[in-house]
Formats: sequence, structure tokens, C-alpha cells
Amino acid sequence: MVKGLARIVRTNTLMFKLGSVMTLNLLIPILLIGSISYYSIYSILQNNIEKGVQSRMKEIEHSMQSSLDNLGYASRQLTLDGDIGKRLEQYMNPTIPNNLKSEIQSDIESRLTLISYANQGLGPMYYFIPEQQMNLFQTMLLKKNVDPMEYPTLFTDPLTLYQGPHPSIYLYSDNIVFSIVQEMTGNKNLPKTYVYIETNFKVFQDLFPKDAFGFNVNYLILDSSNKILYSDLNDSYPINSEMSLSGSQSQVINDKGKKLFVERGEGNWSIVAVVNKRDLSDEIISWSIRYGAIAIGSLIISLLLAWMTWRFINQKLSLLKEEIKQTTDLQFDRPYVPMNIIEFDEVVDRFYLMRTRIRDLIVEVEEKEKNKRKLEVQKLKYQINPHFIHNTLNTIQWIARMHKQEEIVNLVSIFSRILHYNLGKEGEIVHLREEISALKDYVALQKIRYNHHFHVLFEIEPDTEELPIIRFLIQPLVENAMYHAFTDDNGQITVRVFRENEAYFIIEVEDNGQGMDAETIQRLLYSDNEKRKSGMGIGLKFVNHMIREYFGEEHRFEISSELGKGTMIKIRLPILDKEAVQ
Repeated sequence: MVKGLARIVRTNTLMFKLGSVMTLNLLIPILLIGSISYYSIYSILQNNIEKGVQSRMKEIEHSMQSSLDNLGYASRQLTLDGDIGKRLEQYMNPTIPNNLKSEIQSDIESRLTLISYANQGLGPMYYFIPEQQMNLFQTMLLKKNVDPMEYPTLFTDPLTLYQGPHPSIYLYSDNIVFSIVQEMTGNKNLPKTYVYIETNFKVFQDLFPKDAFGFNVNYLILDSSNKILYSDLNDSYPINSEMSLSGSQSQVINDKGKKLFVERGEGNWSIVAVVNKRDLSDEIISWSIRYGAIAIGSLIISLLLAWMTWRFINQKLSLLKEEIKQTTDLQFDRPYVPMNIIEFDEVVDRFYLMRTRIRDLIVEVEEKEKNKRKLEVQKLKYQINPHFIHNTLNTIQWIARMHKQEEIVNLVSIFSRILHYNLGKEGEIVHLREEISALKDYVALQKIRYNHHFHVLFEIEPDTEELPIIRFLIQPLVENAMYHAFTDDNGQITVRVFRENEAYFIIEVEDNGQGMDAETIQRLLYSDNEKRKSGMGIGLKFVNHMIREYFGEEHRFEISSELGKGTMIKIRLPILDKEAVQ
């Protein structure tokens, strides 16, 4: 499994490249469409959410204003109605008999009960006289030692305090409520009397639900001077602290990673909805998660399709690899197997054509090798002639020595060495000293033949004697000078060998003969019809051809000649490795 994974992640595999291309083909449109969609949807959702929050805040502000107006309406019923005011004045008159006072009390309580039942949004209500610390006509049991005048004031009207939010004055409840304190007017005979009415405990809960927007919302309530009266986030926005708000009725404020949606009421009080920006982005995050899931799913499907495509192609490649392996093992008899895919079949057709040609070439090479072996056998048969020549020369030399013919003995000895060098099996590459030694024997033989009509000088640098050189390379050059250069007995040939540098050495053969024109030089180098006067019959053309075969373009072969002044042949050759000498 590890090897399989390692093979997949190798960047030079077909599977990696195919997977990468298909992944990019999918990712590019996904990223482009996703980016455009994200910014578009982000803008749409963000605007819709913010507008939705603002719209809902307007509804809350309107509902709260309605609750406060309802308190004001109820309080006016209890304070501005002349009949109730007269009844309360009668009740407070100490001269009223108890039975009549009881009747008046019952009448006032019934009126309060009627108002309370007529408006389900109201909670406890009663009259109180601060100077006398007296509470009258309580519709519910009240907490002791509570001064309604000390509750936080939301805003004021003449003779009216709108209060809250604060805990309920009801004995058995601490729910948050709004309340109103209204001063009674028009009855000068009464001490300052106030009516207290608070909202039902459900009013606040209904006005400020936590899940009204589909995400968590915290609320702040500010009075007309922007002081916080109520806070769901007391650590960040403590009660009695002030906030900096503009005078506009609606506004949105960015603060501490939160968004504040502000709505002002008619009394210049404010409601603030505090929302975490992340909560506003939940819808966008949810969309992003869904889009990401679709993108990942599409990517997995794309990779699966890439794997299936690779597997299909790999099967065809495996068949082709098997065909190549069989061909490598010289198994040419496998039948043609079509792959039924035009592109692959074209490759297979060309491969089979190549295989057929390889088979034909192998057969041809085998045939040539057979013929070569036959020629080797023939060569072995013809090698009897050199042995016969050597044996015959040895017999002549022995007979001449018996008859004390030293010149003949010397001549035969030199000729035998030349034949041994020319017909030997030492290989094509020899040491320079061997080539020079054979050349000196050849020159000695020619001097005997021509009775010393020319001179050959050798200028061989000692450090060149062990250099590898082609057999028979210098001898044809000297032979050419002998046959073509001299017309008198003052001929001289100089053979020089020296190093040019560490990579090349120079061979020069110079004579003082009659020289040659350019046409003669060309004929010697390239003509097949040059007649040989004597010798081995190896011309300059052979030397030039042999140098090209062994050294390619690294050599330099030059002939410089001038009529009446002689000729110089200069050869520049690379120095071969000593391992070239077999």
C-alpha cells in the first residue's frame, strides 16, 4: 500500500498528471463560481439579515411603545377620571362613616379590577401617598419596603414617570417589568397621591425574546440620556454606564466584534440589539459549508473518474509493455492483438511494423555473421601462403649463409621482418616504435634495391615512441616520396614525430624532391587508378581513408608541395589511450 501511495504522488506518473489535470479542470470553475457566488450571496444575505434585524427592532420598539402607552392610558383612567378622584377624596375624608367608607373602597377596588381585567398586559396597580407611607387599593400582594419612586426612569412626561425595566413589585415574582407612576391632580384636599401600574411579567419576555432572529441576540435599554438601564451583557455594557449614540432614530454600530442595532422610542429612550458578527455570518457559513461539501464531493468524483481513466489507459499500456517485453526477449511469433481504440491501435500497428523490421534485421545480421565465419575459415586456409613464404625465405637464408653470401642473408632477414610485420596478427593499433622499426627495415630493403640513391633521416622525440598509432600509417608516406619525388641520387627524406601538446602529436614526412602540382596531389589522394611502381601498393588515398575511419574529424591531413623544391606531408592526430594497443 505504501508503494502504491508513493507511486501516486510521483510527479512523473501518468496517474499524477491525469489526476492533476482533472482536479484543476474542476477546481478552477469551482473556485471562480464559488468566489463570485460567495461575494454575491454574502452581500445579499448580509443586507437581508441586517434589514431583517432592523425591521424586527422597529417592531419591538413599536410594541414597547404600545405597552408604555397602555400604561399611560390605564393611569389616566385612574387619575384623571373625576368620579374616581371624588370617590378617593371621600374615602380619605376622616369624617366619612365606616360603612360608607367600606362601600367607597369596594367601588374603587371594583373599578381597578375592571381596568385590570380589561387589559391583560397590566400587572399590579395601586395608589400610594409617599408623605404618609400609605398604599391603597392593591390589586396584588406587594413586597414590603419598596419605594416605586426609586425605580430607574426611562423617560418623563409632566406629572408622569415611565420606569423600567426593573423587578416586579409583586411579592411572589422577580420578573422584569415596565411601570408608570402618575400623580393625581384636581383634588386639592388630598395630599400628593400617585398611582402605580406595572406591566404583566410576560410583556417583557414577549418583547425581547432571545431567538427572535434565528440567532442569539442580547438587548440593552437606554434612557433619554443614553444611560444603560438594562443590559444582557453587563460585563461588556454595564448598567448605569453611558453609550455614545447619534440622534438618528435608527442606526447600526460596529463595536468590539459586535453589531449594535439601535431604535429610539418617542420618549427618546433607546433599544439596542447586540449581535455577534459571527452570528450574522452563520447563514453564510452554512452556505459555505454546503458549497464546500458539494465541491469536495465533486472533487472526489473527479479523482475517481481520473483513477478509472488511468486504470483503463494503464491496462492498454500494460498490454503494449508486454508486447515490448516479448520483443525484447526475441519472441516475434506473438499474434497481433488489437486494442479496439484507434489511437492505441495506430501505436500498436507501428510497433508491429517495427518488430517485423527488427526481426528482418536480426535475420540479416545472423546471415552476415554466418558469411563472416565462412570467410574466416577461408582466411585460415589462405594463411598457409604466408607461412609457406616465411619457411621458403628461411630456407634461402640458410642456404645463403652456408655459401657465405652475407648480403643475401641480410636482405632475406630484412625482408622476413617486413613480411612478419605486414602479415602479423598484432592488431591494427601498434606502438610508434614498432611502426618506425618496420619503416627502417623497409628503408634498408629499398636502399639495397636502389643502391643507396637516397637518404632517410629520422627525428623521433623519445616521449612519442610509446604512443599508439595505426599500422602502416607512415610507410606509405615514405614510399610515395621515394617513387614520386626523386630523379637523381641526392634525394633525402626526413621523418619527424613530436608532440604538439598533451592531446595531439604531429607526423611529418618531408623530401627535397621535384615537388608536385595541385592536380597530382588530388590524384594521389583520391584517384583509384594510380599505378604503383613497386612496394606494398598502399597509396596516400588509403592513408587518408584510414585516418578518417579511426579518428573522424579530429585529425588533420595536409600536403604542401612546390615544384622543384620538394613536398611535406603533415598529419595531426589525437593521442589514443594506451589501452588501444592490444
